[in-house]
Amino acid sequence: MPDNAADFVLDIPGCIGTVSDGRASLALAFRVSMDRFAGIAFSHVPLPVTPGNFWLLGAGNAQARLVPALSFVGVAPDQRRVTSDRLYVTSSGSQTSPETGATVQITAAPARVRVEAPNQPNLSVVSASGFSVEYRMVGMRGFGRQIQESPLGRLTVAAPSKLDHSGQVAGVARLDAGTVVTPCDQWLTECDSLVHRLLEILSLVQGRRLHWCIRELWHGEQWISADLRESHGSTQESEPLWYQNDLWPFVELAVTKYSERLREERGLGLAIEWLFAHSSYAEVKLASAQATLEYLAACYEKSERLSGSALTKAVFVDHVRPEMELALKRASAALEGSVDAAQASAAIELYGRKLGNLNALTLRERLFRMLDADRVPYAGLETPLKDAISARGSTVHGGGSSGSPDDLIRHIAVLREVAKRIVLTVLGYKGKYLSYLNGHDEVDLSAMTTTVVAE
Repeated sequence: MPDNAADFVLDIPGCIGTVSDGRASLALAFRVSMDRFAGIAFSHVPLPVTPGNFWLLGAGNAQARLVPALSFVGVAPDQRRVTSDRLYVTSSGSQTSPETGATVQITAAPARVRVEAPNQPNLSVVSASGFSVEYRMVGMRGFGRQIQESPLGRLTVAAPSKLDHSGQVAGVARLDAGTVVTPCDQWLTECDSLVHRLLEILSLVQGRRLHWCIRELWHGEQWISADLRESHGSTQESEPLWYQNDLWPFVELAVTKYSERLREERGLGLAIEWLFAHSSYAEVKLASAQATLEYLAACYEKSERLSGSALTKAVFVDHVRPEMELALKRASAALEGSVDAAQASAAIELYGRKLGNLNALTLRERLFRMLDADRVPYAGLETPLKDAISARGSTVHGGGSSGSPDDLIRHIAVLREVAKRIVLTVLGYKGKYLSYLNGHDEVDLSAMTTTVVAE
């Protein structure tokens, strides 16, 4: 734990309360803090060993596959209530000294903590009017302050242009409800969803996964509560979509275009997540990029109620499959005397099991159908995209790429480029972005004609 007060984002010493494992509990004085890298810590003074608290040692040495969580409830000196139901013990131990005798102490990391002011309002009945909520981010950069009106109120986004470390607490998003009359708890849930979508878009822009670590609720100048979440760290920067500090066009895009329907039904949320699935192995990057495209195609088909088949199942089963089965019978008769009877029988049985797959569209066919329907620009990428899709088979099932290392890197670049174009096109984005297809190029999505892939 940092010793310097400047290293803390939030520090609440002197809490009095209890910690429990669901079966036993004990009273203690504790401290909860969050450092500047969004790490949450729970600490307490050593406790004299008694039969009533010796279970703490066992909590730190749990052998279960999933380590059970403890919980704590306490009150700070200023009467704020501090609670958590996700307290994970990282170590525990006992020691003996002449001054204190035998003592027990744990080191623990809460996954989440809630801090509340006394006399909490009932958020399910009060209007959101006059409330504001502020989210503090990890690893976000920007130019000054961006303001965007939204159905939930005025959104203000601000972040420093430089960071000492990519994992430090930096950046803020604030929503002021203004005169919004929605019940406050519903408004807060919708704010969480909006900020989640905002961070997905800004993560794509900055080339690293961003998240919030503290959410504070205010009513006017009165502080209401804070929710703390453990840090997952900011991922390694890779292929930012735009110059990282210029957030304005993408803040507007996230608020006005990126709906929950597009995130869930069209699969943009998970697709963006998978674009950050970094690996040091190019083969894993290839599989991840193709899985992203396959998922986007599946979500498109589901949202448009389209089949992944050439014909409907009923038409295929009633009219096409019977003819194919008759053809197999004729082929079986034709094989008599040409090959071993057991071999012929096994082959015909194998072909019969594959008949159902003949009606299924290939990933290539499904993908180009989606690209055409969404009007995603891909002129010039037809052959490189087909080659990249074909490369997955030899890479995943054959144990390695059939081409050169340069071919493999090119396939990854093509698949990722197409995935980004799908996301931007579905969002209705019309501006410029950074393409890594042929190195590092600034391209205009709305003015795109033919793309040439360098050899």
